Amino acid sequence: MRTWKAAFGALLLGATSGCFELKSDSGLDTGSEGEDGGGSDGGGSYGGETPGMEGMVAAHNAVRATVGVPDLVWDDDLAAIALEWATGLAESGCMMEHDYSSPFGENLYWSSYESNVQQVVDGWASEGDFYDYDSNSCDSGQQCGHYTQLVWDSTERVGCAMVVCPGNAGEIWMCDYDPPGNWVGEKPY
Repeated sequence: MRTWKAAFGALLLGATSGCFELKSDSGLDTGSEGEDGGGSDGGGSYGGETPGMEGMVAAHNAVRATVGVPDLVWDDDLAAIALEWATGLAESGCMMEHDYSSPFGENLYWSSYESNVQQVVDGWASEGDFYDYDSNSCDSGQQCGHYTQLVWDSTERVGCAMVVCPGNAGEIWMCDYDPPGNWVGEKPY
């Protein structure tokens, strides 16, 4: 039985001076081509990225290319799921919490300033500095689960959303991934 490594995916928080992390997401193709599918059994609705998410797939795929894993495609269904969860978090005072009941992989990012898709993905990708492939583990006291989900070889689809916290008290960014990554005992690529 495969076990999802929930401890591998905590939060990445952004601050106005860059990123601080609770250690416990150009001219490239945007990946907007695709076909219509359906359901969560390998399907989804593929199309262009939703407004505000333009370049998200390209940013993901640029990181994935550094380790030689296949490109992701945008999935509107996953974006809707990410938006629903992020909206709920915003309505709950912008407390950051993963949806542990979700069958999808997910990355969360909170920022106290206006971020863009490249900053979000770069924040997640920066955790690669703390990942040791040979031991398949994070450096002691560090977080690397956002990075491993980002580059998980079998993940095919991504959908993301961003919501502004009440009173402009920050932004919550979320991406959902299917199939999910971060399986205990398995390497990402």
